[in-house]
Order: sequence, then C-alpha cells, then structure tokens
Amino acid sequence: MKKKYKNIVLVFIISCVVLLLGTSIYAYILLNSKIDIEENDIKVQIKYGSSLSEIVQQLNEKNLLKPFCFFENVVKLYAYATNKSILAGCHKFTAEMSNAELIVSLFTGENLYMQSVTFPEGITIKRFASILQRKLDIDSSQFHRLCYDKNIIKKYDIKANSLEGYLFPATFNFFKDIEPQEVIDILVKEQLKYLQDLKHEIEKSKFTQLEILTLASIIEAETPVAKERERISGVYHNRLKKNMMLQADPTVQYAIGEKRRLLYSDLKVDNQYNTYRYLGLPPGPINSPSKSSIKAAIKPEKNNYLFFVAKGDSSNEHLFATNYYEHKKNVAKFRKNINKKRKNKIL
Repeated sequence: MKKKYKNIVLVFIISCVVLLLGTSIYAYILLNSKIDIEENDIKVQIKYGSSLSEIVQQLNEKNLLKPFCFFENVVKLYAYATNKSILAGCHKFTAEMSNAELIVSLFTGENLYMQSVTFPEGITIKRFASILQRKLDIDSSQFHRLCYDKNIIKKYDIKANSLEGYLFPATFNFFKDIEPQEVIDILVKEQLKYLQDLKHEIEKSKFTQLEILTLASIIEAETPVAKERERISGVYHNRLKKNMMLQADPTVQYAIGEKRRLLYSDLKVDNQYNTYRYLGLPPGPINSPSKSSIKAAIKPEKNNYLFFVAKGDSSNEHLFATNYYEHKKNVAKFRKNINKKRKNKIL
C-alpha cells in the first residue's frame, strides 16, 4: 500500500514538473513571439482611466496580446511587480516587436506616439486653432470657443475677455489623442510661469500683467526685428505718458479681423481695439508675443520718439521721429522706397 501511494505521489510530482515545464515553455514562446500585424506598424489609443483588463481587451481587438486570459494575467503581474501603470496616450507598435517588448513599452511609454507642434511667436488664437486642427486633428472651432469660455479664463485668474496673448508660443510635444482643454492648460500655464518669473519687473513698470502683455503684443505685431522692439516700446510709452492715442495699425487689423493693407475707412471702425479712436491700450493682447517683446514692454528704450514708420525697403526696419514734421518726411521716404520696389518688380 505504501509503495502504491509513493508511486501516485511520484506521478503527481512528475505531472506537476511536466505541466510547469510545459507552461513555462508555452509562456516563453508567447512572450517572445513577434506581434501579429499586417502593416509595418500599428497605433493604439489608450484612454485615461482604462483598467488593465480593458486595455488588454482593446489590444485584443487589434489582434495583439492574444490569448486574453494569459496576457491579462501577465500584464497584471508586471504592474504589481514593478508598481507601474500603463500610460495613456497613442502607442505605436512595430512588426519587429515581441509581445514582451510591447508589454514593457506600455508601462515605460517608450512607444508613445507624440506629435511635435510649433506655434510661431505673434500668432492669434485663431492661428493656434488652425495649427492644432492641422497637426492634431483638434476641432478648431471648439478650441477657439474654449479660449473665450469665461469659466476657463476665470480658472487661471486672468482678468481678460479671452486667452488671447496667454497661449505660450513655442514648440511642444503632444500626445496624439490630447484633448483641446489639455492643450490650453499646457500653453496657458507655460505663459503664466514666464510672467511669474517677471513679476517684480512688471510691478516696477507700474503696469498690470495684462497691460504689459497687451503692449508687448502690439510691439510684436509692429516689427519682426528684435533689436527695434525696445525703441518701439519707448515710442508707445512716450505716447501713453503724453495722453496721445497709440494709433497702432496692428490693433486696427485685429479689430477688423484680418491682416491686410489698411484703408482710411478702417481707421474709423468703432471698436475698442481701434487705437485711432480710443485712447490708451486696447482691452487685451492682439496676439501671443515673444519673450523679447514682453521684455521690451517692461523695459522700453529711453528716447523722445513719438512716431515711426516702416522704411519700405527689404530690411523690415523703421524710421523714427520726435515730431510730426519729421515723421511726414519719413513717410515720404517710405512711399518713395515702396514705389521704387514696385517699379523694379515691374521691370
């Protein structure tokens, strides 16, 4: 009887060893097998808040990590052993990857599919929305609407009617499935962070943060030449001190909603942004200015200039004047240069 019992135990142990060995071999083969996709790569968007089981099921629908029961347990064990979570976002997997490599990349974010998006300095909300639609397929009208949402503006403690000027112009890497409000949050926080770094300098200027940003946006629109910005800032500071109208063409272009050659009739448009009709700074920024324009608004060049006009040549620079008589002469030079350019173009 004892011999029979020992034989049964031996058979059981051998069976367990064989089963364990067989399971180990099965697991090894599955984990090291290349993922089964028809194309060279495949993209899977994993939403925030998805459970591990839901994610494995989602991958199964793409013919990845099958069979479900085996890989669900592997993923859960890996999450427990590493104390990590699967990162939300758009993951990109290639045909060369094994199932094991795919699982690890889910937790490390190594294959998160990012999109680099560049927002040039001096652009408006409308242009931000257009770029996002083209690069990330974000609904431009929805993004535009959110930038004027009072509750969102209030969330950032911004004293303005929109987020114009508060979207930081730079290059960012976004997840492919990012929501428009998340983009806004990133851009606004980056701008507010920069303004916070300049807090003491802004306070010394005796202007509010909104006023500095507004003036900076006008300076930005006036010239692409960085070395001129402090001088142009000096002109506007001088005009504000003398209680003169700013008469800044870019504010009129913002008021009429398009950037084109202005007509005399445009200067009569009844709009708070028309600095030919309304005294002082407009209600808010007209674009997202560069750092150099913001610094120029805070620390203008000390000069006596009250007027400036473009040279009219290819330099993009301006001619400055301390009085209207001198300014008229500069305007004549501008027209002469423009006519010369037109004549050379025809020839």
